[in-house]
Amino acid sequence: MSGDQTAELAAAVASAVAENRPLFIAGHGSKKAWQPELQAEPLDLATHTGVIDYQPTELVVTTRGGTPLSELNQVLAEQGQQLASEPPLLGAAAKQGTVGGAVASGFSGPARPWGGSLRDAVLGVELLNGKGEVLRFGGQVMKNVAGYDVSRLQAGAWGSLGAMLNISLRVQPIAAATQTMKLDLDAEQANALAREMAQKHLPLTATCWVNGSYYLRLSGHADTVTQGLKPLSGQLIDADAAAVFWQAIRDQQHEFFATAQAKPLWRVVTPPAAPLPDFTGEFLLEWQGGLRWLRHDNTDVVRDYALKVGGWCWAVGQLQPIDVAQARLMQRLKHAFDPTDIFVSTLDFSSAN
Repeated sequence: MSGDQTAELAAAVASAVAENRPLFIAGHGSKKAWQPELQAEPLDLATHTGVIDYQPTELVVTTRGGTPLSELNQVLAEQGQQLASEPPLLGAAAKQGTVGGAVASGFSGPARPWGGSLRDAVLGVELLNGKGEVLRFGGQVMKNVAGYDVSRLQAGAWGSLGAMLNISLRVQPIAAATQTMKLDLDAEQANALAREMAQKHLPLTATCWVNGSYYLRLSGHADTVTQGLKPLSGQLIDADAAAVFWQAIRDQQHEFFATAQAKPLWRVVTPPAAPLPDFTGEFLLEWQGGLRWLRHDNTDVVRDYALKVGGWCWAVGQLQPIDVAQARLMQRLKHAFDPTDIFVSTLDFSSAN
């Protein structure tokens, strides 16, 4: 059975609170690799599905939290629209990953620096809090309001504040033309070119350096894309091959992300112009150098590097680190939304203590 499961989910939370049974919010399990083992029972939103309202002319869609992200992408594509941040589907199965899970993780794909973050697209949420109450925040239009933007606080909270039942998102038109160029450059050359391109008005929508090749995706009107490619010297990639490549990068299905590799995978966010690592290791660069995926088995080395360049890092499968000020704020918010601490998540609040 699928559709509106609000009553069943609220009853499940109320029962868990009464019996002091911790819960974690579950969908398709596509982000399981990103989380340590959570000592809690699942609150399953996988059957709470369906697009509730879609207004293509208003560029707004409202969907239930358990709706497959792939299903929403298809609905939008039929109207020539998309989620501009390209949130990843982190699973090998075609329908793995939910809209709620995408927002809860806050992950954005290759287009993040140009299309904005998924957090930016959140207009409103209907939230099931830690008391089993249904709360509504935001709406379907952009508004300036005083106080916390509670809807967008859910992005990156990993379910620690509650379960997102319904989510309203702003969408964007798909570009009329897209082309990808491949340049043979080492990482330093690619990083230098990224700094140079940042000073120009190229219609970039994705960059990726991996294995000695720098991939640049340009999107927009056909003439704009053609003009943007002229200063570049590289090999144009066939449209179908390019689509496969960017999907593999977005969904972490590229060989670089293979889980069988021995060394831990690190997500390192830095200023785009930051120096590259001076230690040996494999890495992949996105976002014109602002997102750096590293494989390294020495935690101190990676953390020291991230701190040195003014960045932040997180090892896949570990608790997500939060700085002291943010942890204290999030802890207070969590107590307001979940006073009995019934929802567990991958966030590490230890720095607040």
